[in-house]
Amino acid sequence: MLLSREEKVIILIIVISLISGCLIYFFTSFKSKIKKENIILTPTYVNINKADIDELDKLPGIGKTIAKRIVDYRGKNNGFKNIEELRNIKGITNKKLEKIKQYIKIE
Repeated sequence: MLLSREEKVIILIIVISLISGCLIYFFTSFKSKIKKENIILTPTYVNINKADIDELDKLPGIGKTIAKRIVDYRGKNNGFKNIEELRNIKGITNKKLEKIKQYIKIE
């Protein structure tokens, strides 16, 4: 069974579309991984008594939701007195706190 010229063109278009879609997906997911890795590798400290949600979101394992909880807790409790207070926030486990301790400070 031979394919007509029109059928070959249609198959070629479908194949090119599939390959393009895969490449777009790969590069967008790869870009977001690079962004997170760069943030983690940069040795900077986040002052949890002054940082906004976007700054807190850059900490490993802390997303927008937990960052908002940190800001809310800070506002209700007149700031953090020590790093261990972060354990009072829903979503921050002992393991997560150990992971972020090296990136945070209190001033």
